[in-house]
Amino acid sequence: MGANSALDTTAKTASEPQDVLAEFHGQQEGERVLFSFAPHPIGAWLKLIKPTIYAIGLAGAGYFLSKFFGLRILSVSNSLYVGAIIYWTISLWWRLKSQSFARTFITDRRIVRFEITFPGMTRKRALFWTNGFKCKAIPAIMPLRFFKLGTLKITPSLGADEDICCDYVSYCDDLANYIDKILFSVKHSPQEMQTLRPFVKKPKGQRY
Repeated sequence: MGANSALDTTAKTASEPQDVLAEFHGQQEGERVLFSFAPHPIGAWLKLIKPTIYAIGLAGAGYFLSKFFGLRILSVSNSLYVGAIIYWTISLWWRLKSQSFARTFITDRRIVRFEITFPGMTRKRALFWTNGFKCKAIPAIMPLRFFKLGTLKITPSLGADEDICCDYVSYCDDLANYIDKILFSVKHSPQEMQTLRPFVKKPKGQRY
């Protein structure tokens, strides 16, 4: 499946919240999208910290060699400089590309997550609510909590290491509570799913 064919963000009605205006490849007939989201952009930049450290290390090694060994290994030093620039540039391109493509859909039947894998293939993971066990919001590090960011973890009732985890999710706690409500309704009051309102990414009291 190609990256370009995975998502279809055609708007349904202009009055719906922007995060709900989405359809996706493989959507079933009659399946309602209750919410869709992408990782917060800050996540892509935070994931650049490690590549940046590596690139600085390469450049530092090049500087050290040129400083202490001079022209004898100038070509090696220059290669390290160029390698550091190329490595960091590719890392930046890949993080931004992954960020722009990653998308998770919450529907009245399941959660579906799309992400891109090198060298550009699409990976799709899905978990039907009937097979879901619980949803947990994992707080982010302290500075990111001011942005209401966290990791969303949905655990299936069966299957080890089959959790669906979404990083850098806005309003993570509220969304986890919303998914818990879905899991409860699916198991105990399935008829409520027909009238369940979409999740709106706004503070409590301002959503409807």
